[in-house]
Formats: sequence, structure tokens, C-alpha cells
Amino acid sequence: MKIKAIAITILMLPIILPFSARGMTIEELPSHQTSKQWSVTIHEADKNGPNIRYSKMEPYHTYSMVIKNIGKNTPYVRVQAFRNELNSRTMFGLFAPVEPVQLQKRGKSFQFANFPVKDQATQIEIVITWKVKGSKKELKETFSF
Repeated sequence: MKIKAIAITILMLPIILPFSARGMTIEELPSHQTSKQWSVTIHEADKNGPNIRYSKMEPYHTYSMVIKNIGKNTPYVRVQAFRNELNSRTMFGLFAPVEPVQLQKRGKSFQFANFPVKDQATQIEIVITWKVKGSKKELKETFSF
């Protein structure tokens, strides 16, 4: 009787505890979000593109990002990207902050060709800060994928 109970428990374990081989929660790409000022799209990077980044030490996914100014002209724009780390509240930067001049004008876009994201990451956060013409205060929007 004891052996039957153990055997049933072992057989039921995969049903009770589902396993997933994929870490990212971005299931459908491209993933797109908009606000009154910005449009942000993240998609898989072109695997055959020049300057593609790969890591030999840890498994990574490589993504590409397009940001478009759909709001007002602005004299200053700064873009940062972060990913989470399992079992930590700390977010890690994916690349150095960039200040794309082309995003200062309405209708213009900026593409970050590729950036690696660790497989275990479950969230990508894009932070855009900018200033409104005639104001010294910065505005900030965060897009979470």
C-alpha cells in the first residue's frame, strides 16, 4: 500500500508542478506599448544583422527596440533599459543611457538594434525621461514588458 502511494505521488508530480523551459514573459513579439508622448516596440533582433551581440557564458535572448516620438517636440530625451533578476528587487541596466537627438522631434524614431537579455529575466523595463520646451522639470514614463 505504501509503495502504491509513493508511485502515485511520483506520477502526479509533473501534473502538480508544471515546469517551463522559457524564462521570458514576453510571449508574443513584437510587443508594443504607447502613451501620449511615446510609442515603444520590442521585437527579436535580426540574427543575421551586423554587430549582433552574443554571450558565450550565459544564455541570452537578443532583442531590438524602436521608440517613436508621437507627442510634442522636446529639447531633451534620455532612454534607459533594465531587466529584473530572479530573487532580487534590483533591476540591472541593459545598456548605457542614450540621448537620441532624433527623438526630440515629433514623428521621428530611434532604433536600438540589439541588446541581450538574460534568459532568467521575466521583465524588461524601458524608462524614457524628457523635458518640455520652456520647462526645467524632467518628465518620466516607464514601459514594462
